[in-house]
Amino acid sequence: MLVCSRCSRRTTHGFIPKSDLVATCDQLWHELEAFLIKHNITIDSLITPTLEQPVYLDDALDTLLGVSSSFLRIAQQFQEAWQLAQPLEPNHDEQKAYETMFDLARRVATLSPSYFSRYMSGMKNDDEFSLYDSAYAAQQQYTLAETIARHLQAGRLRLAAALENSEI
Repeated sequence: MLVCSRCSRRTTHGFIPKSDLVATCDQLWHELEAFLIKHNITIDSLITPTLEQPVYLDDALDTLLGVSSSFLRIAQQFQEAWQLAQPLEPNHDEQKAYETMFDLARRVATLSPSYFSRYMSGMKNDDEFSLYDSAYAAQQQYTLAETIARHLQAGRLRLAAALENSEI
C-alpha cells in the first residue's frame, strides 16, 4: 500500500493489491483442479511424459468437450487472474502444471464449436493447432480420417465428432 500524497491515507489508488491477486489465483487454481478431479482428470497424468500420455490427453479432451463451457469459464478466470498477478515465480512443477492447463484449455476451446471460428481466425500458423506435442506427432503420423477412426474405436465420441466437424 502507498500513502497518497494528496490525502495522506494508505491506498492502492483503485488497484487490487498483489497479495489479493495471488490469493485469487491460488483459489481459482484449486477450483480448476477440483473441477478436473470431479471429471477424473489430473494435471499430473497429462504432464508426466509416458507412452500413455497421449491417451490420457485424448481421454481428457473427450471428457472436457462434454463440459466445455464450464471448463473454459473456470480456465479463463484462472488465466486472467494468473496474468494479473504477474510476475509470479512458481516452482518448476507448478509452472509445468499451469502450462499444461493453458494448453489443455486452448485445445478444448479450439475443438469446441462455439469457440472454433474465433480461435481459428486468431491463429498465426499451423504449428499452433497441434493436438499433440511435436515429439509424439513425429512418431505417429495419422491422417484426419485415421485419427477420427482411432478416437471412435477408443470410445472418445465427443473428440471424434469435434475433429470431424472442425474441418481442419
